[in-house]
Amino acid sequence: MTKYLSRALIVVLLVFLKMPLRADSIPEIVAKAKPAIVEIVVTDATGAPKMLGTLPTVTPTPPADAVAHFDSGMAFLERREYDKAINDFTEAIRLDPNYVPAYVSRGNAYGIHGAVDRAINDFTEAIRLDPNVAIIYFNRGNAYYDHGNLDKASSDYNEAIRLNPNFARAYVGRGDVIREQGNLDKAISDYNEAIRLEPNYVPAYDGRGRAYGSSGNYDKAISDFTEAIRLDPNLAPAYCSRGYAYDMHGNFEKAISDYNEAIRLDPNSALAYVGRGNAYTKKGNLNAANADYATAKRLKAAQ
Repeated sequence: MTKYLSRALIVVLLVFLKMPLRADSIPEIVAKAKPAIVEIVVTDATGAPKMLGTLPTVTPTPPADAVAHFDSGMAFLERREYDKAINDFTEAIRLDPNYVPAYVSRGNAYGIHGAVDRAINDFTEAIRLDPNVAIIYFNRGNAYYDHGNLDKASSDYNEAIRLNPNFARAYVGRGDVIREQGNLDKAISDYNEAIRLEPNYVPAYDGRGRAYGSSGNYDKAISDFTEAIRLDPNLAPAYCSRGYAYDMHGNFEKAISDYNEAIRLDPNSALAYVGRGNAYTKKGNLNAANADYATAKRLKAAQ
């Protein structure tokens, strides 16, 4: 099971505002004394961008050296140098133990690095220091999901939604949990709300498409995956998902076409080769199928 952190790509933007922060702005900004926010964007397991949101500095006047290490850590994150980023965030926290954005950013770096337990610890400490920031619960919910703890993930998504009822991405997170727990109608309801709040959010269509597919409604699944592809034409996993839906619908030619595109976009996608192999098998092309299965086996062994 993989959610958002373990495969996430972090892109960071540090913005200094010259006006008071508004607590009701979306993505959520919590008004604090120092008007500096950090906007963190990650990609989810489908490769689609997922905004983790904006986080203000908590202390009114963080030590300048702590801020310098924090800024340096953010630069390392942008360059995907996660070990160096973690070291800088750790030093920022040593210099200012109440520096909430440093805990959150280090938590994200740990999550990408696969140290999900440490990520959860950092998010938990950030919540202890500032328990009213929806985005931090959302981040920790993602980490719990990645860790396989669906109950705790659901609890955190619920809290994020309670604190910010317009947080579309939290509805998608909760929908993913509910879908995995088998309550497809309720999951679809959460995806619907996310799409109402944020009509161009790709993971909402991906999640709803998966829920429709799991319920056997392949026409609606294909429609949602098609919309995800329209919004992001370079999203290889969406082609895999639509290819599977076409396969289950009996349209093997379209399935193969989608798997071809997924492989073009991501030549290392074992899933795409397995899916195309399955479609070839159903068409009776066993030589092509066996070749795809062999490639998928080789790719999995190399992971």
